[in-house]
Amino acid sequence: MMLYIAKRYQDHNNHVPYTDWISKLRRKNPQAAARIDIRVARATAGNFGDHKFERQGVWAYA
Repeated sequence: MMLYIAKRYQDHNNHVPYTDWISKLRRKNPQAAARIDIRVARATAGNFGDHKFERQGVWAYA
């Protein structure tokens, strides 16, 4: 089984927008945040589920 690495975008000021977003979501809707965490964990394990190719090595979850 091939494992993947989930990388989060980091701007030139070392700010990671995903971290802010998921933190707010955990406070507002913990169940939705947990579902996202599960989906990311599955993707890093190689189970991408429903996805499609966008361009230049970019894939999107449906």
